[in-house]
Amino acid sequence: MKEKDKRSILKYIPLLMLGMIGILPLFMTSNYYQTICCQAMLYAVVALGLNFIVGLSGLMTLGTAAIYGLGAYTSALCCTKLGMNPWAALVPVLFMGWLIGKGLGYPSLRVQGVYLSLATIGFNEIVRSFLTNLEWTGSGTGIRNIEPYRIGDFAFDTQIRSYYLIYAVLLLFIGIAWKIVNSRWGRAFVAVKDNPEALQICGIDIANVKITAFTLSSVFAVVAGAMY
Repeated sequence: MKEKDKRSILKYIPLLMLGMIGILPLFMTSNYYQTICCQAMLYAVVALGLNFIVGLSGLMTLGTAAIYGLGAYTSALCCTKLGMNPWAALVPVLFMGWLIGKGLGYPSLRVQGVYLSLATIGFNEIVRSFLTNLEWTGSGTGIRNIEPYRIGDFAFDTQIRSYYLIYAVLLLFIGIAWKIVNSRWGRAFVAVKDNPEALQICGIDIANVKITAFTLSSVFAVVAGAMY
């Protein structure tokens, strides 16, 4: 088989895998395994966002778990304490992602490598400590009786329905990530890692590119947390 033909076949493998994920519940009746698959798809959304920082920009962050948790708790608190429906709760969730991205993006302008990793580990531990000890977050027991997502009268209140909702979210974010990676922003992220000097010569603000990478990553993570 020619090398060109091999490349043509390989580019269809991701589509085949996504199709297999879509029909997986037809062969998997156990709620436990469906729950594991739902969590795996949410982690895939987080990984898509993390790719903007680690994969493309070459920056190191270890605070993604905290961002995921903040997205989950923001959505849960808005639903249980403020009476918002989960779709409306995505608005403060997205704002939280934007806020975290800006907050973590600025330290990346001052520290790099292992020092940036240590800073984000510190952020991770601070958030974990707050979420597991504050009374209004449910302390160690978490938050219960969260309203399910709904479209009209149709509620995603069963495991199989939740599976396909999260599957749709995964497909949406794959499309968004693909669009960003193949845009000027994607090229700018790669340039930050490979040739920041050339980026400066072109008049592109490196600080803005790094902060944007952190913000996009945070938005992906908080939305995944909210779906969780």
